[in-house]
Amino acid sequence: MHTTVVDVTPDMAQKWLNNTAGQLQRPRSEARVQKWLAEIESGNWKLTHQGVALDDNEVIVDGQHRLEALRRSGRSLPMQVSYGVATDTFSVIDVGATRTPGDILHLAGFANTKGLAASARILLLVDEMYAAPGRVGSTFWTKRSLITPQMIVELVDGPRGDLILNSHATADRFVRAWGRPGTKTWMAVFLVLLAESATPRDLQLEFVERCLDGMYLKPGDSIAVLRRLVIGDSYGSWNNADKIRNGIACAITAYNDYLLGNRREILRYRTDAPFPRIINYKEAMAKKEADAKQREKEREADLVDA
Repeated sequence: MHTTVVDVTPDMAQKWLNNTAGQLQRPRSEARVQKWLAEIESGNWKLTHQGVALDDNEVIVDGQHRLEALRRSGRSLPMQVSYGVATDTFSVIDVGATRTPGDILHLAGFANTKGLAASARILLLVDEMYAAPGRVGSTFWTKRSLITPQMIVELVDGPRGDLILNSHATADRFVRAWGRPGTKTWMAVFLVLLAESATPRDLQLEFVERCLDGMYLKPGDSIAVLRRLVIGDSYGSWNNADKIRNGIACAITAYNDYLLGNRREILRYRTDAPFPRIINYKEAMAKKEADAKQREKEREADLVDA
């Protein structure tokens, strides 16, 4: 890679833009083009360290908005031009200022990039909660600023990426079944946690299907209570941050109750309590069986004493 100052002409800008046509790029923002065009036409354009980055085939890696503005202006301007830039550097160029995680995921070929990025961010926040046992729900959002775009991209592009993608597809079904578009982001996160949990796959699938269709449920079933919570009026009165945090926490609680056969009348997450985890099914079943045996022994002892 080498960088040099070049007097970029409208024809050069057009050539590079043509080279890039049809390539995966961040969606072009007309507002950003107009911003740079106004800078040029007002005479406020300045040569800075930020310019244009091209790969070995002179496809634009960075700078498409500047070049489009220059082309429209009809003027030649000095720019820093870097040649031979690797295309995978897109994910770390100017990422904090102008590129969102959604932009980077779009370049990588993903669809529904805003939703994927949002779910990935929340999943990382849940990971942060679990990394510090005892952290209570009121601290859920405190580390949000520590989640960088690069962390989000690496998560979606890594081993858990397929889980997030599949969970988003299933979460679409929840949106249609429950009539709550805002549930998609947090439900996708819960579904990732569900898929990663140490519980039988058939029980996971049954829980999801009963949440969706509401069939075969009895009063006190945790699934029925979860459905009533989300579809009901109280959920609609929560702010978005509460919907995300409390939605995940209540879904986890409902699933744990479903596994254990617990009954309940209401679902509520107290933010002064630790953030819930999905239980280890085998350990929970072993404990439940041991507790049942202990109660039976105590009952028999009471009969003998009587």
